[in-house]
Amino acid sequence: MILKKITEAKTYNGEIIKVKIISAEGSVPRNKGTFMLISKKNIYGSIGGGQLEYKVIEISKKNLLKKEFDKEIVNIPLGPSIGQCCGGYVQVRIEKFNDGYLALKNEKNTNDLNKNLFIFGAGHVGQELSSRVLDLDFNVNLIDSRIEYLNLQKNVKINKIFSKNPWFLLKKFPHKS
Repeated sequence: MILKKITEAKTYNGEIIKVKIISAEGSVPRNKGTFMLISKKNIYGSIGGGQLEYKVIEISKKNLLKKEFDKEIVNIPLGPSIGQCCGGYVQVRIEKFNDGYLALKNEKNTNDLNKNLFIFGAGHVGQELSSRVLDLDFNVNLIDSRIEYLNLQKNVKINKIFSKNPWFLLKKFPHKS
């Protein structure tokens, strides 16, 4: 399956499953209200990864094949029984929609899902990290005081920020970056 930004699901034309966390207690990877979408070939967004996400993707793929499936609630303890060490408890609603637009329709504002990610350092770790997170729901920004390292990143979707004193930028970042 291919990981894509959740906002890209708006144009998906086909049956799709929305998995939404409706209850979260204890140590959990994401909060109540977090959701992801699963189609036959793509995953849009994330509810935190790990065994939790693997389990709901498997359930969703099976439910996509069912003609009569509408929705279900699944309770998942995040402990040794599923191999996830968080130790909390999550309840998710798994619901089928006719297309991506309908799956996103009742969500508050999917534009809020695009957060800013600022990566300091355009060396080998920054280069690799910035390239790998492009399909997550972040505006990716790569920051360095060395222009030659910034210029190594060729992907036009990554914002390159040159600053002689990068630490001064912290005060200027948008809220929740």
